[in-house]
Amino acid sequence: TDFLAFSLPDAIATSLSGGGSLIVRSSATAARFPGDAPDLKALAAEADVDRVVMGTLVRSGDQLRATAQLVEAPSGTLITSQTVQASLGDLFRLQDDIAQRVVEALSLPLTGAPAPAADAPGNARAYELYLRGNEMARTYDGMARARDLYRESLDLDSDFAPAWAHLGRCHRVIGKYVSGSSDSEVRAEEALRRALELNPHLSVAHKFYANLEADIGLAQRALVRLLSEAKRHGNDPELYAGLVHACRY
Repeated sequence: TDFLAFSLPDAIATSLSGGGSLIVRSSATAARFPGDAPDLKALAAEADVDRVVMGTLVRSGDQLRATAQLVEAPSGTLITSQTVQASLGDLFRLQDDIAQRVVEALSLPLTGAPAPAADAPGNARAYELYLRGNEMARTYDGMARARDLYRESLDLDSDFAPAWAHLGRCHRVIGKYVSGSSDSEVRAEEALRRALELNPHLSVAHKFYANLEADIGLAQRALVRLLSEAKRHGNDPELYAGLVHACRY
């Protein structure tokens, strides 16, 4: 279950960022503070946050138990602690339960509380393959394996938009940095377009598409699209990551 150490927190952050009342920092920010007991004072200052979600995972057979703690930063005062259990084959429910309980603990107004992630996978095994792909896709060496995992995920659930988005990124990165191929950009665009057909507001797909558009001379088109999405949902870090890239070009 080592792959969950990055991919499950990343998925929970994405789920929490779905509402307008929370500003959620990207998982890349949290990754700069590794270890079982991060320096909350440094994290609060660098990430500019006043709440931090931390947690642990324990596996017994095919059961996973996640303990999630919501703490104040930088004081470290515990606000709430929740324990969620699910089977290894139902990781999405585990993620969803944690996100919902964190939202409840924050006591957000009903109008601003993020709903469970809209892109619920239709197949539990497909979601596990997707999370494993996310872990592998963190390095160039793992990119080809990640591509294959996303393909396996989509074979089981062809309507899971996030897997299409990440598959598109794999095609682009492999073609540009790993092993060049003449059709990598076409394959990438097909996958990213499919992701946005399934979910026109999938921010990670907009970000990855912006990276591709910058490569093919369409950064201005990406800029217009991302600004439109940011106007609709101004607290999403993925959209701003895409905007940074588009503005650079």
